[in-house]
Amino acid sequence: MWGWGSPDNGTIPALFSSISGMPSYNKGERGFNSRQGIARLVNLLAQGEKIDIVIFYDGVNDVAVSCRAELEVSEHQETEKFRKQIKESRLLTNDKVKLFLNGSEFLQYLDFAFLFGTRSLVAKINRKIFSLQMVKSSVDNAYLCDNSLERAQRVAESIVNNWEIAHDLA
Repeated sequence: MWGWGSPDNGTIPALFSSISGMPSYNKGERGFNSRQGIARLVNLLAQGEKIDIVIFYDGVNDVAVSCRAELEVSEHQETEKFRKQIKESRLLTNDKVKLFLNGSEFLQYLDFAFLFGTRSLVAKINRKIFSLQMVKSSVDNAYLCDNSLERAQRVAESIVNNWEIAHDLA
């Protein structure tokens, strides 16, 4: 619903509003899965937001994230990154708990801030050089749903269950 890459008037909520003649407010967020959409709805209701109609239009992010080999169904797309950061972070021993960066993490942040565009361009060029078979093999190992009926079923059931919960809330 967020409309990544679309002008405001090209998002699904804006198109819905222009077709239906009803005002529409885009409450989606980039990268949200259906479970996070429910959490967003709960937050809006708890804040007293007046809502007449609720439309959920999800599933793409659920599949894109929940089918990844390193994640469990319904985990956030950044979960593995958070796990790694927590594992590598050290805590100070005073009363306040603070996380700080070690030298390696600091260099990674500097690299990202100043060289990301260049590295991204080089990666795009390199991807074109590698054979399609190598890319296919990498994708096949990264995602499970196309080879695991059980995982695909769990992802689909999770989406439907989340939609039912959203329906009940609405």
